[in-house]
Amino acid sequence: MVLSMSKQIILNNQLFKVVALLEKTGNQIFSNFGLTVKTYTILIAISEGCKKSTDLSHYVQGSMASITQKTKWLEEKGLIHRRLDKKDKRIWYFDLTDKGVEIIKKIKPAYEEVVSVLYEPFSKREVEVTIKILNQVEKRLIYKIKNESRQ
Repeated sequence: MVLSMSKQIILNNQLFKVVALLEKTGNQIFSNFGLTVKTYTILIAISEGCKKSTDLSHYVQGSMASITQKTKWLEEKGLIHRRLDKKDKRIWYFDLTDKGVEIIKKIKPAYEEVVSVLYEPFSKREVEVTIKILNQVEKRLIYKIKNESRQ
């Protein structure tokens, strides 16, 4: 089944609104801990094993300049350690500090409370299908961005 162009536009516009609202909600939660959605996402990425600046850039879909700026700030706050690659001075490596681990633990209950309310009306199957659809959309967007940057 192929959606009409007008339905595709409506779907995309709805996704834009939802993303903006999710970011606003996330910023409200994370600001209580001195973070933004972007800085929280970087902390989570590092905690999940993203250790290199290039990997982090792909994970959060941010520019290298943005990653450098945000990780420098996180380091100044004592939440991560940064170290420069000895061979390639463009690459940084990251680890959480004990303080970084603790702040993630502190955020978890507040974040889980909001998330549970958001997805409460949906069945497990609906959530799984939504995750699958969003993963497919993400892959298509990444593919499109890569192809356009080559042109």
